[in-house]
Amino acid sequence: MYNEIEDIVKIKERGGAVPISIDDHMIVVLELSNPKFKTQIENAVQKGYRHPIISTKFFEKDMKDPHLFLYQKYNHNYGKDVDEEEYESVMKSVNFCKKSYIRTKNQSCRIHIILDEKAIEYLHNYAKVFKFDAGEGKKEQREVSGVFLLYETTPNTFIVKIDEKNANLGGAEQTSSTDALSTFHTHPIEAYRKHKVCMAWPSIDDYTTFLSIYANGYGMFHILGSIEGIYIITISDKLMKEGREKVRTNMDYYEKEIDKKYHKNYPLCNIDEADKNPDKKLWKKKIDQYLKWMNSLKYFYVQFRFWEDARDPIPIHYKDVNNNCVILDEQVKFNELLLREENAKKIKIDHSHSKHSH
Repeated sequence: MYNEIEDIVKIKERGGAVPISIDDHMIVVLELSNPKFKTQIENAVQKGYRHPIISTKFFEKDMKDPHLFLYQKYNHNYGKDVDEEEYESVMKSVNFCKKSYIRTKNQSCRIHIILDEKAIEYLHNYAKVFKFDAGEGKKEQREVSGVFLLYETTPNTFIVKIDEKNANLGGAEQTSSTDALSTFHTHPIEAYRKHKVCMAWPSIDDYTTFLSIYANGYGMFHILGSIEGIYIITISDKLMKEGREKVRTNMDYYEKEIDKKYHKNYPLCNIDEADKNPDKKLWKKKIDQYLKWMNSLKYFYVQFRFWEDARDPIPIHYKDVNNNCVILDEQVKFNELLLREENAKKIKIDHSHSKHSH
């Protein structure tokens, strides 16, 4: 049992001292009921530990009570204090992790998200305005995809920002996908012109791609930026209850079901005229009909916001990851690390902030 906060950079493994190497995962294990927990967590976060996960599984070991895990990679910054902004951000993640941890079955995670102004502008402009060099002096629009970053502002409410460093350009009518919790892509106006449509809600491929992301352990929500507004896709309550493993092992079946049931023809019109003088009542009627149809099916829950309503809070209901309401992709990766018994001998445990029996 480790009860004291010590500054050590070596561990005992098979009876010998093993030096820590660059990029080794340094893990802190904290017992939630420990009277020193508050001090320990503050010290650990101050020293750069982050990505909190609560678990009763630590490689081959099952714990009677849930413990809080944090990690960082060992490098030249190890042991140095983080700045105040980083400290406050990680402490918010820790507090959200603790209060949202699911202790009973059939619960799920619920938050509200708010798109920040730059995110709204980004989605709007990549759907309507921006073009790219297609060669030979030609310009074309392309579908753009990427991931969001979430920042908690008030309890259970998160500002959503574009991670512009990880945006991807697809083709004129195709996009790439990324395993991440919160993702997006756009439907550009030139595709509307080509097909003579005035609405372009999520396609079969969009739904299949999001389900695959969900099955791989991510998929909190996906946003489609379109000419008419934004569509928000989440997994339905019914499908969440079936669990990710069933979806992952039967993906071919789900793809066929989506192909059969989730296609809905786009309304035809001249998009340039419709966009300049939109008949919002007609648009709303058609979109409401579409949402009613999609939400009567089993797999997804779809919401919509016109651009003028894109600043309103959006409720998000999503599946936990090993009882954790994760908000960071790194938390998913860390959880996977902890559950793989073959990783046990590769990980360095930092006892300088931990209390862990073995």
